[in-house]
This record gives sequence, structure tokens and C-alpha cells, in this order.
Amino acid sequence: MRKLDFFIPYIVAPKQTKNNRIVKRGDGSSYVGRFTPKAVKENEAALSALLAPYLPEWPLEGPLRAQYTFIYGWLKKHRKKDRERGWLPKDTRPDCDNLAKQINDVMEKMGFFGNDAAIWHMTTAKLFMARPGVKIVVAEATDCIEGMEALP
Repeated sequence: MRKLDFFIPYIVAPKQTKNNRIVKRGDGSSYVGRFTPKAVKENEAALSALLAPYLPEWPLEGPLRAQYTFIYGWLKKHRKKDRERGWLPKDTRPDCDNLAKQINDVMEKMGFFGNDAAIWHMTTAKLFMARPGVKIVVAEATDCIEGMEALP
């Protein structure tokens, strides 16, 4: 079982859907075109640069487990008591699923795994802590059936 486990010091922007706009052709006719916003492209480029050192020699295969922990820096409004505990759950935007989608898409394009559909079990969390960034753990799940006997 191969496993990737690393931290990147970066605040991930959520994956946004492609936007639509009306595009005019040279002959005067128009159509609805789809485009990726500039901020999404810039975020993908920055993530690619930070993920590059962790790219495996060959893609992870089979059913995969993924765990993403998105860490945001403390805000001025956070109490000293919360800071002393070391972490605080982040229950505001952006949504976990949009953050994870951005990471999955970039890692798939880079070749960490063949297709993000191979991720059968994914855990995401958002926290406030002292050191912002993303903790990424992706592993080949050869034991994916373990513990499933109890399910109905």
C-alpha cells in the first residue's frame, strides 16, 4: 500500500463552476460560451507548483482513501482560550466539498492518481490554527472492505 502524507503552506480557494457568457462571432451571430475564471486558473497554477515535489513516480491505483485538512490562520476575534487549545473548527464558508474538489482536480491533472473517481473514502475538515495550509493524506486502500461487515 502506497501512501502520500504531506503539508503545503497554502490557503486553497474553492473550486468554482465554470461561468457562462455570451460570445459574439465575427459574422454577428452569438452563442453561450463557458470559461474558467482567472482566479481559478491562478489557484490551480499555485497548487500545482506546491504539489510538484510530492508527485509520485507513478500514479496511485485502485480504491483510494483521501484525507484533507484545510487550516486557516487565527482571526482577531478568536479568544485566547481557543488559541491555547491549539485549534478551532471552521464552520463558515468555503464549503469542504468545493475545497476538496479543487485539490482532487489539480492532483488528477498532475498525475497523482488516474481519476479522482477512484477515491472511495474521503474525509475533509476545516480548522483555525496557528499555521495555515493544507494537510494531505492519500493512500491506496487495499483494505477497503475491512469494517464493512457490520453494514446492513
